[in-house]
Amino acid sequence: MQLSDVLKVVWNNRWKIVLFTIISAVIGIALTYILPKKYESNAYFIVRLPAYSMRSSTFSNDQYGEVIYDYFASEREIDIVDGIVNSSYFASGIANEINSDPSAYSLSGPISHKQLKNSFKFKRNAQRLHNLRIMASNPEFSEKLSKLIIQKLTQSFNNYFQDSYVQKISLLKGQLQASKDQLTQLDTAIEALRKEYNLTTELAPQRGQALIAAGSQTVKEGTESLYNLILSKDELIQNITLIERGILQYETLSQDDHLDMIYIVSPAYIPVDSTFPNLRNMVLIGALLGFFISTLGIIITYIPRK
Repeated sequence: MQLSDVLKVVWNNRWKIVLFTIISAVIGIALTYILPKKYESNAYFIVRLPAYSMRSSTFSNDQYGEVIYDYFASEREIDIVDGIVNSSYFASGIANEINSDPSAYSLSGPISHKQLKNSFKFKRNAQRLHNLRIMASNPEFSEKLSKLIIQKLTQSFNNYFQDSYVQKISLLKGQLQASKDQLTQLDTAIEALRKEYNLTTELAPQRGQALIAAGSQTVKEGTESLYNLILSKDELIQNITLIERGILQYETLSQDDHLDMIYIVSPAYIPVDSTFPNLRNMVLIGALLGFFISTLGIIITYIPRK
Protein backbone atom coordinates (compact mmCIF):
# COMPACT_ATOMS: atom_id res chain seq x y z
CA MET A 1 0.00 0.00 0.00
CA GLN A 2 1.46 3.31 -1.08
CA LEU A 3 0.84 6.83 0.19
CA SER A 4 -0.99 7.68 -3.00
CA ASP A 5 -3.46 4.88 -2.30
CA VAL A 6 -4.14 6.26 1.19
CA LEU A 7 -4.64 9.80 -0.12
CA LYS A 8 -6.98 8.49 -2.80
CA VAL A 9 -9.09 6.68 -0.20
CA VAL A 10 -9.26 9.80 1.97
CA TRP A 11 -10.26 11.91 -1.02
CA ASN A 12 -12.96 9.49 -2.10
CA ASN A 13 -14.44 9.62 1.43
CA ARG A 14 -13.99 13.36 1.88
CA TRP A 15 -17.69 14.03 2.36
CA LYS A 16 -17.86 11.51 5.19
CA ILE A 17 -14.90 13.29 6.84
CA VAL A 18 -16.52 16.71 6.34
CA LEU A 19 -19.83 15.46 7.75
CA PHE A 20 -18.17 13.88 10.80
CA THR A 21 -16.13 17.06 11.35
CA ILE A 22 -19.30 19.18 11.28
CA ILE A 23 -21.05 16.81 13.68
CA SER A 24 -18.08 16.97 16.07
CA ALA A 25 -18.10 20.79 15.90
CA VAL A 26 -21.82 20.79 16.74
CA ILE A 27 -21.13 18.49 19.69
CA GLY A 28 -18.50 21.02 20.82
CA ILE A 29 -21.12 23.79 20.64
CA ALA A 30 -23.55 21.67 22.66
CA LEU A 31 -20.92 20.92 25.30
CA THR A 32 -20.28 24.64 25.63
CA TYR A 33 -23.81 25.10 26.97
CA ILE A 34 -23.96 21.81 28.90
CA LEU A 35 -20.68 21.87 30.83
CA PRO A 36 -20.57 24.01 34.00
CA LYS A 37 -19.05 27.41 33.34
CA LYS A 38 -15.84 28.62 34.97
CA TYR A 39 -15.06 32.30 35.46
CA GLU A 40 -11.54 33.63 35.83
CA SER A 41 -10.56 36.62 37.93
CA ASN A 42 -7.01 37.97 38.15
CA ALA A 43 -5.30 40.23 40.66
CA TYR A 44 -1.71 41.50 40.48
CA PHE A 45 0.42 42.57 43.43
CA ILE A 46 4.00 43.04 44.55
CA VAL A 47 5.69 42.29 47.87
CA ARG A 48 7.40 45.25 49.51
CA LEU A 49 8.97 46.05 52.89
CA PRO A 50 9.61 49.23 54.85
CA ALA A 51 12.78 50.76 53.40
CA TYR A 52 15.77 50.45 55.74
CA SER A 53 18.44 53.14 55.77
CA MET A 54 21.93 51.67 56.16
CA ARG A 55 23.27 55.14 56.95
CA SER A 56 21.04 55.75 59.96
CA SER A 57 20.27 52.08 60.79
CA THR A 58 16.57 52.98 60.97
CA PHE A 59 13.55 52.86 58.72
CA SER A 60 13.13 55.65 56.17
CA ASN A 61 10.27 58.12 56.48
CA ASP A 62 8.94 60.81 54.19
CA GLN A 63 8.38 64.46 55.14
CA TYR A 64 5.04 63.56 56.75
CA GLY A 65 6.51 60.80 58.89
CA GLU A 66 4.99 58.00 56.81
CA VAL A 67 7.03 54.84 56.24
CA ILE A 68 8.74 54.64 52.85
CA TYR A 69 8.52 51.20 51.26
CA ASP A 70 11.16 49.33 49.33
CA TYR A 71 9.51 48.03 46.15
CA PHE A 72 12.15 45.35 45.65
CA ALA A 73 11.65 42.78 48.38
CA SER A 74 14.31 40.08 48.42
CA GLU A 75 13.80 36.46 47.43
CA ARG A 76 13.56 35.57 51.13
CA GLU A 77 10.42 37.65 51.66
CA ILE A 78 8.91 36.42 48.38
CA ASP A 79 9.57 32.82 49.43
CA ILE A 80 7.74 33.57 52.69
CA VAL A 81 4.69 34.66 50.65
CA ASP A 82 4.88 31.46 48.59
CA GLY A 83 5.11 29.40 51.79
CA ILE A 84 2.03 31.12 53.24
CA VAL A 85 -0.22 30.65 50.19
CA ASN A 86 0.84 27.01 49.71
CA SER A 87 0.21 26.02 53.31
CA SER A 88 -2.84 24.00 54.33
CA TYR A 89 -3.74 26.30 57.23
CA PHE A 90 -4.00 29.27 54.84
CA ALA A 91 -6.54 27.51 52.60
CA SER A 92 -8.37 26.09 55.64
CA GLY A 93 -8.74 29.53 57.19
CA ILE A 94 -10.20 30.99 54.01
CA ALA A 95 -12.54 28.02 53.53
CA ASN A 96 -13.81 28.36 57.11
CA GLU A 97 -14.43 32.07 56.61
CA ILE A 98 -16.34 31.48 53.37
CA ASN A 99 -18.49 28.77 54.98
CA SER A 100 -19.30 31.08 57.90
CA ASP A 101 -19.99 34.15 55.73
CA PRO A 102 -23.62 34.07 54.46
CA SER A 103 -22.88 36.36 51.49
CA ALA A 104 -19.93 34.25 50.31
CA TYR A 105 -21.65 30.95 51.14
CA SER A 106 -24.66 31.90 49.03
CA LEU A 107 -22.35 32.30 46.00
CA SER A 108 -20.27 29.14 46.40
CA GLY A 109 -22.07 26.76 48.75
CA PRO A 110 -20.01 24.59 51.12
CA ILE A 111 -16.34 24.46 50.17
CA SER A 112 -13.41 22.46 51.56
CA HIS A 113 -9.81 23.63 51.77
CA LYS A 114 -8.83 21.14 49.01
CA GLN A 115 -11.48 22.53 46.67
CA LEU A 116 -10.30 26.02 47.54
CA LYS A 117 -6.62 25.25 46.83
CA ASN A 118 -7.61 23.89 43.41
CA SER A 119 -9.50 27.09 42.59
CA PHE A 120 -6.58 29.53 42.75
CA LYS A 121 -3.00 29.69 41.54
CA PHE A 122 -0.11 32.04 42.19
CA LYS A 123 2.52 32.93 39.62
CA ARG A 124 5.29 35.52 39.57
CA ASN A 125 7.35 36.86 36.71
CA ALA A 126 10.98 37.97 36.50
CA GLN A 127 10.00 41.45 37.73
CA ARG A 128 8.55 39.86 40.90
CA LEU A 129 5.00 40.78 39.96
CA HIS A 130 2.61 38.26 41.48
CA ASN A 131 -0.51 37.08 39.70
CA LEU A 132 -3.40 35.58 41.68
CA ARG A 133 -5.64 33.62 39.28
CA ILE A 134 -9.07 32.51 40.50
CA MET A 135 -11.31 29.99 38.72
CA ALA A 136 -14.86 29.70 40.07
CA SER A 137 -18.33 28.74 38.82
CA ASN A 138 -19.77 32.08 39.93
CA PRO A 139 -18.31 35.35 38.56
CA GLU A 140 -19.11 37.33 41.71
CA PHE A 141 -17.55 34.65 43.89
CA SER A 142 -14.32 34.65 41.85
CA GLU A 143 -13.91 38.37 42.51
CA LYS A 144 -14.88 38.04 46.18
CA LEU A 145 -12.51 35.10 46.71
CA SER A 146 -9.64 37.02 45.10
CA LYS A 147 -10.11 39.96 47.50
CA LEU A 148 -10.43 37.61 50.48
CA ILE A 149 -7.19 35.77 49.59
CA ILE A 150 -5.28 39.05 49.18
CA GLN A 151 -6.67 40.28 52.51
CA LYS A 152 -5.70 37.10 54.35
CA LEU A 153 -2.28 37.02 52.69
CA THR A 154 -1.61 40.62 53.73
CA GLN A 155 -2.68 39.86 57.30
CA SER A 156 -0.55 36.69 57.53
CA PHE A 157 2.47 38.39 55.97
CA ASN A 158 2.17 41.41 58.28
CA ASN A 159 1.78 39.15 61.33
CA TYR A 160 4.92 37.25 60.36
CA PHE A 161 6.98 40.42 60.19
CA GLN A 162 5.37 41.97 63.23
CA ASP A 163 6.56 38.92 65.18
CA SER A 164 10.03 39.36 63.70
CA TYR A 165 9.90 43.05 64.68
CA VAL A 166 9.18 42.05 68.28
CA GLN A 167 12.29 39.82 68.20
CA LYS A 168 14.27 42.68 66.69
CA ILE A 169 13.09 45.01 69.46
CA SER A 170 14.32 42.54 72.08
CA LEU A 171 17.70 42.34 70.33
CA LEU A 172 18.01 46.13 70.04
CA LYS A 173 17.10 46.60 73.70
CA GLY A 174 19.92 44.22 74.61
CA GLN A 175 22.31 46.25 72.44
CA LEU A 176 21.00 49.45 74.02
CA GLN A 177 21.63 48.20 77.55
CA ALA A 178 25.13 47.02 76.60
CA SER A 179 25.87 50.43 75.06
CA LYS A 180 24.62 52.24 78.17
CA ASP A 181 26.80 50.04 80.37
CA GLN A 182 29.75 50.85 78.12
CA LEU A 183 28.88 54.56 78.40
CA THR A 184 28.92 54.31 82.19
CA GLN A 185 32.37 52.70 82.04
CA LEU A 186 33.61 55.46 79.75
CA ASP A 187 32.30 58.15 82.11
CA THR A 188 34.11 56.47 84.99
CA ALA A 189 37.36 56.26 83.01
CA ILE A 190 37.07 59.90 81.88
CA GLU A 191 36.45 61.12 85.41
CA ALA A 192 39.44 59.13 86.69
CA LEU A 193 41.75 60.67 84.04
CA ARG A 194 40.52 64.17 84.81
CA LYS A 195 41.32 63.75 88.47
CA GLU A 196 44.67 62.13 87.74
CA TYR A 197 45.87 64.93 85.41
CA ASN A 198 43.80 67.72 86.95
CA LEU A 199 41.89 68.29 83.71
CA THR A 200 38.60 69.50 85.00
CA THR A 201 37.37 71.28 81.86
CA GLU A 202 35.50 69.60 79.00
CA LEU A 203 37.81 68.98 76.06
CA ALA A 204 36.65 70.24 72.70
CA PRO A 205 38.52 68.74 69.74
CA GLN A 206 40.58 71.92 69.12
CA ARG A 207 41.46 72.30 72.79
CA GLY A 208 42.39 68.65 73.08
CA GLN A 209 44.79 68.89 70.16
CA ALA A 210 46.30 72.10 71.57
CA LEU A 211 46.94 70.54 74.97
CA ILE A 212 48.48 67.46 73.38
CA ALA A 213 50.89 69.69 71.41
CA ALA A 214 51.79 72.15 74.21
CA GLY A 215 51.87 70.10 77.43
CA SER A 216 54.62 68.05 79.02
CA GLN A 217 55.10 64.42 78.05
CA THR A 218 53.00 63.20 80.98
CA VAL A 219 50.27 65.74 80.33
CA LYS A 220 50.39 64.88 76.65
CA GLU A 221 49.79 61.19 77.36
CA GLY A 222 47.00 61.85 79.83
CA THR A 223 45.35 64.48 77.64
CA GLU A 224 45.56 62.27 74.56
CA SER A 225 43.97 59.37 76.42
CA LEU A 226 41.24 61.64 77.74
CA TYR A 227 40.66 63.11 74.30
CA ASN A 228 40.29 59.65 72.72
CA LEU A 229 37.89 58.55 75.45
CA ILE A 230 35.74 61.63 74.88
CA LEU A 231 35.62 60.94 71.14
CA SER A 232 34.61 57.34 71.87
CA LYS A 233 31.92 58.62 74.20
CA ASP A 234 30.51 60.94 71.52
CA GLU A 235 30.38 58.07 69.00
CA LEU A 236 28.71 55.83 71.57
CA ILE A 237 26.08 58.48 72.34
CA GLN A 238 25.29 58.76 68.61
CA ASN A 239 24.98 54.97 68.40
CA ILE A 240 22.65 54.91 71.42
CA THR A 241 20.48 57.57 69.74
CA LEU A 242 20.22 55.46 66.58
CA ILE A 243 19.36 52.32 68.56
CA GLU A 244 16.63 54.19 70.45
CA ARG A 245 15.20 55.48 67.16
CA GLY A 246 15.29 51.95 65.74
CA ILE A 247 13.45 50.56 68.78
CA LEU A 248 10.80 53.27 68.49
CA GLN A 249 10.20 52.57 64.80
CA TYR A 250 10.17 48.80 65.25
CA GLU A 251 7.63 49.24 68.08
CA THR A 252 5.50 51.40 65.78
CA LEU A 253 5.66 48.83 62.99
CA SER A 254 4.94 45.91 65.32
CA GLN A 255 1.73 47.62 66.46
CA ASP A 256 0.62 48.82 63.01
CA ASP A 257 -2.18 46.68 61.59
CA HIS A 258 -2.32 48.61 58.32
CA LEU A 259 1.12 48.03 56.82
CA ASP A 260 0.91 47.90 53.04
CA MET A 261 3.53 45.21 52.47
CA ILE A 262 1.29 43.51 49.90
CA TYR A 263 0.76 46.28 47.36
CA ILE A 264 -2.11 45.76 44.88
CA VAL A 265 -1.04 46.78 41.38
CA SER A 266 -4.29 45.68 39.73
CA PRO A 267 -7.29 44.47 41.78
CA ALA A 268 -9.62 41.66 40.75
CA TYR A 269 -12.83 42.49 38.91
CA ILE A 270 -16.02 40.54 38.33
CA PRO A 271 -15.52 38.69 35.02
CA VAL A 272 -18.16 39.17 32.35
CA ASP A 273 -17.49 36.15 30.11
CA SER A 274 -16.73 32.61 31.16
CA THR A 275 -13.22 31.29 30.59
CA PHE A 276 -14.30 27.67 30.31
CA PRO A 277 -15.91 26.27 28.28
CA ASN A 278 -14.99 28.75 25.53
CA LEU A 279 -17.24 28.48 22.48
CA ARG A 280 -14.53 29.14 19.92
CA ASN A 281 -12.09 26.72 21.53
CA MET A 282 -14.72 23.99 21.93
CA VAL A 283 -15.76 24.28 18.26
CA LEU A 284 -12.13 24.21 17.14
CA ILE A 285 -11.25 21.23 19.32
CA GLY A 286 -14.40 19.36 18.26
CA ALA A 287 -13.74 19.98 14.56
CA LEU A 288 -10.09 18.91 14.79
CA LEU A 289 -10.95 15.77 16.74
CA GLY A 290 -13.72 14.93 14.27
CA PHE A 291 -11.40 15.40 11.31
CA PHE A 292 -8.58 13.29 12.69
CA ILE A 293 -10.82 10.51 14.05
CA SER A 294 -12.83 10.22 10.83
CA THR A 295 -9.71 10.26 8.66
CA LEU A 296 -7.99 7.69 10.83
CA GLY A 297 -11.12 5.50 10.88
CA ILE A 298 -11.39 5.50 7.08
CA ILE A 299 -7.71 4.58 6.72
CA ILE A 300 -7.97 1.79 9.30
CA THR A 301 -11.04 0.28 7.59
CA TYR A 302 -9.28 0.44 4.20
CA ILE A 303 -6.14 -1.47 5.31
CA PRO A 304 -7.84 -4.92 5.87
CA ARG A 305 -9.62 -4.67 2.51
CA LYS A 306 -6.37 -3.90 0.78
